[in-house]
Amino acid sequence: MANKIYDQNATVGFYTRSESSCRKYYFRYGCNVVCVREIPFFPLIGGKVSSPFSAKTMDICREADRIVRHRADVHSRRNVMYINNNANAMGVANTLTSHYGNLATSTQRLSSGLRINSAADDAAGLAIRELMRSDITAMQQGIRNANDAISLIQTADGALGVIDEKLIRMKELAEQAATGTYTSTQRLMIDSEYQQMASEITRIANATDFNGIHLLNGNLSSTTHKGSDLSNASSPGKMKIHFGTANDSAEDYYYIQIGTSTASALGVGNTAGVDGGKSVSTQDGAQKAIVALNKAITSKDKIRANLGAMQNRLENTISTLQTQSENLQAAESRISDVDVASEMTRFVRNQILTQSAVAMLSQANSMPQMAMQLIG
Repeated sequence: MANKIYDQNATVGFYTRSESSCRKYYFRYGCNVVCVREIPFFPLIGGKVSSPFSAKTMDICREADRIVRHRADVHSRRNVMYINNNANAMGVANTLTSHYGNLATSTQRLSSGLRINSAADDAAGLAIRELMRSDITAMQQGIRNANDAISLIQTADGALGVIDEKLIRMKELAEQAATGTYTSTQRLMIDSEYQQMASEITRIANATDFNGIHLLNGNLSSTTHKGSDLSNASSPGKMKIHFGTANDSAEDYYYIQIGTSTASALGVGNTAGVDGGKSVSTQDGAQKAIVALNKAITSKDKIRANLGAMQNRLENTISTLQTQSENLQAAESRISDVDVASEMTRFVRNQILTQSAVAMLSQANSMPQMAMQLIG
């Protein structure tokens, strides 16, 4: 039957087996067991091996003896009582620091409502969140920009509605002057009102503005966009409405172009051309004015129709931006916001662990005082 000299769990060790009159000595190194010698005795005292072994075997035996003695020394140290250094208290203090840090993190997340309060919490998540936040903010401003453009269009459309009323009245006067039942003097009186209507159309076109930008005087009638001060009549150009998060002409902006709506541009009044509706003071002039007024009403209706279509487009753009912003906000919330239920669970757990560590640290600090019982 084998007898164990050293711990069988050790990396190295010696084993003996008695057979008849001889004793076999086995050496265990790792997972290998080798029969060393068959000798009547195998003294191992103080790391010295008897002469029947070779020098290599003696070196292995000394190493085995050193390892076993070291393990025994470590095991004995665990049961030694120290006063200057309280290893138990230091270990508990490290545990307390860890639990307290986790508790502070849970408290910060619950108080702020955010899972990511600093880059250390989630570096990649923070970068993604900030990009999403910038897009969300830009979209919300884009919605406001589109709403401002709708307000501008409504301002222009309202003024064109008034101009429409003036044109209708002017056509009524031209129709009245075109008949032969009125005298020349009476046609002059009709023409007086006709010219006043034309002057009012020009005044409305020049006076209609939105935030200092004139809308109907021709400033926005150009097909090119200069990007300069649109309030300056010397630099006309169509208006760019920007609502996207980038600067792509196919996705992030489009233009508003409003035709000129002055009386001369519409071809009516004293400033109109020779063949236009310049005057209704004569029967022939009144008949020409009827044709010119039909063209003026058509031109005005084209401008209003274009503005109405642009307003509908802007409303659809706003609806799309609102949907995008809402969904992007939900995605950002899933990355950034804290799950209150799960975080509260971690908070209670960390709170209990912190309280337990505080109690154990108090006990560990009192353990060296037990040495006084030995001294006393």
